[in-house]
Amino acid sequence: MIVDRQGRSFRSLRVSLTAACNYACTYCVPDGRRLVATSEELSAERLARCVALLVALGVERLRITGGEPLVSNKLEPFLDLISGLGIKDIALTSNGQLLAQRLPLLVRHGVRRLNISLDTLDA
Repeated sequence: MIVDRQGRSFRSLRVSLTAACNYACTYCVPDGRRLVATSEELSAERLARCVALLVALGVERLRITGGEPLVSNKLEPFLDLISGLGIKDIALTSNGQLLAQRLPLLVRHGVRRLNISLDTLDA
């Protein structure tokens, strides 16, 4: 178990799958340029290995974030790799634009909670 100096245990982990995003919201990118994946991002395999090591140390909850995780081609292989780790709660944060297409994948891999950012209701 991971415990800090004050005796608090850490059971939650947040993983940023990618820096890429399909929006260019002014609070993330004031210059208006869309965020893209970088060559320095970890692969799905390396991210999953890190998650596995932390699960072995007591992490029980995982939140997948980005950028926008639904645009990443790493999402499916990452979910494939972590789905058997016994994580009690897998959640995902998204802007929701690609949710209709990716929802079956999320359900199949045990994602049960979504946090959807609604910056506007004006398409």
